[in-house]
Amino acid sequence: MEHFSKWVDAAEAGRDQLIALRRAIHSEPELGLDCPRTRDKLEAALAGLPLAIRRSEKTSGLVAMLEGARPGRTVLLRGDMDALPIHEATGLDFASRESGRMHACGHDSHSAMLAGAARILCAQRDQLAGRVLFMFQPGEEGHHGAQVMIEEGLLGDPQPDAAFALHIWPTLPHGTVACRAGTMLASTDTVKARIVGKGGHAAMPHDAIDPIPAAAEIVLALQSEVARRTPGSTGKIRNPMLEIRTGLSVDEQIQNPKSQIQTHSSRLRINTDQPSGPSTPPLS
Repeated sequence: MEHFSKWVDAAEAGRDQLIALRRAIHSEPELGLDCPRTRDKLEAALAGLPLAIRRSEKTSGLVAMLEGARPGRTVLLRGDMDALPIHEATGLDFASRESGRMHACGHDSHSAMLAGAARILCAQRDQLAGRVLFMFQPGEEGHHGAQVMIEEGLLGDPQPDAAFALHIWPTLPHGTVACRAGTMLASTDTVKARIVGKGGHAAMPHDAIDPIPAAAEIVLALQSEVARRTPGSTGKIRNPMLEIRTGLSVDEQIQNPKSQIQTHSSRLRINTDQPSGPSTPPLS
């Protein structure tokens, strides 16, 4: 217990700096793989620590390596950096200053927490065996930032023996750390389709083919698909989004109805890169 208290005390000692870093990142959110101001803030927070820092050339990511005092395994700690294209209306004094951008998924906290972990572990370097890699990853929100950094070789020398990450969870009580056996978070795949009807005059809808009822049926069918075909905790389909393209009168097509498919099992995961069957001709 005394050993654990030492780590808690170290975290509390840097609490104010950690909060200030998180709020600075929150107020200037960046999207995708290009997060240079976020990286600058993180590098400033890591300045003066005994870390070997390698920058990604294709993203704004970076990997900082701490060598322990003795030989041992390599452990990776990872935090994401990018925000979401969402307007912030919280009214907080550190709210986003970038229109249409917000750290609504906690990546500002993840990056700041990882920088705080680096500072604490660097202070305990003489007691560490092996090395720790601190991976600051942009492009988590659908931009494959981790894959890009891996393909660049940033995690290849040395290759991690284990990797750890966490995600803040606002519905849990303050101070709670939760985990479970098996898969913790779901994969996400996006499915897009196009529903084509036949245009016509608003006074003669019987001569047209309206794609909206067909799209509505698809949305309802998708909602029941998971319930009928998979156990309750292994997958879900969420957020059907429709982009309707219209002419002067009757709607002619619905472009890219888009849903996200989330699974906790590779067996259930849908490979959206492969067609599921022959293409269907337009409604006629």
